[in-house]
Amino acid sequence: TYLRDRLGLLAAPGDACRTALHALGLLEPGAAMPSHLLIRPAEPLVVAARKIVARHTLNIRANIHGTLDDLDPEFLHDFRVATRRLRSALRLFADILGPKRCEALRGELRWLGQLLGAVRDLDVFGANLQGQAQRLAEAGGIAGRLAEELACQRGPARNALVAALAARRFSSLMRRLESLAAAPPPRRPRGAQGTPVSEAAPALIWEAQKRVLRLGRVVGPDSPAADFHRLRILFKRLRYACEFFQEAFVDPASGSDPLADYVQAMVRFQDCLGEHQDATTAMSRIQELAREAVKSGALLPEQLLDLGALIQVQREITRDRRGHLAKLWSRFDRRSVRQPLQALGGRTQPPSTDVTPG
Repeated sequence: TYLRDRLGLLAAPGDACRTALHALGLLEPGAAMPSHLLIRPAEPLVVAARKIVARHTLNIRANIHGTLDDLDPEFLHDFRVATRRLRSALRLFADILGPKRCEALRGELRWLGQLLGAVRDLDVFGANLQGQAQRLAEAGGIAGRLAEELACQRGPARNALVAALAARRFSSLMRRLESLAAAPPPRRPRGAQGTPVSEAAPALIWEAQKRVLRLGRVVGPDSPAADFHRLRILFKRLRYACEFFQEAFVDPASGSDPLADYVQAMVRFQDCLGEHQDATTAMSRIQELAREAVKSGALLPEQLLDLGALIQVQREITRDRRGHLAKLWSRFDRRSVRQPLQALGGRTQPPSTDVTPG
């Protein structure tokens, strides 16, 4: 009150937290995207591409402070997701926004993503380990030892991330992303740059879907883990392509969303493949720790047996997820599931490019 009266400040409506966030140019958690960044079906693809870059750059900004202060793992998670979506967008729109520029930015985002992933993966492993140890009461002691080891690894990984976020390289990356997002559209769009979203988006989504179908139809229960990881990446790119444009196809009168069920199907795939990848990574970590323990003699024989029990849990998870994936795929690989893409219009599914098994 003193400062307000002394400086002649105007009273701000709303609660103090909302006012402060607005003054700092930060979004409220869960707040809707600013209206000027909404994707419109009639706008040129080059305009929509810059909006998509702007949106996810804004999401990075919104999670920097929470990540630096280590307030909650979700800040780091959302930061990492925004980074991944930006990489996917720059891949998808490389020909629209400039291949060399996009490739350079993707390289910097890859560097950032590795730093974020080094911390996030340890958090996920630790959370999963805690739940799995409860299934194996006799392995509780070794799980505690593993948790201590994870904490020792997390400290240096987090320090490297904090140092990177304070470095010129990161601030330069943010400026370049924001510059790309804010650049005015070309006066005379060339080629696909000027194609309306309503026509360009279905074609881009269909191309991403073809890659998923091509690999998904040959991946089986006995496929190497690398194939499952690759399929997970392709599903992410397909999901992101859908979500980039999803709002442009929502019926303003009824609110119906033709892509909602399709995106939800991909979420189920991502959950399944993500759990498979987490278990595969955890198995490798535990095996590495076991080898080190054998060399150093740091663990008793019964503790090594407990490590083996935890490894077996990871094997069971991967086996279960592979079986579940086959069921999900049998429901997904149907024309009826892909029907929403045809409803969007545009060049969604040319008969000559249909994907066949093999």
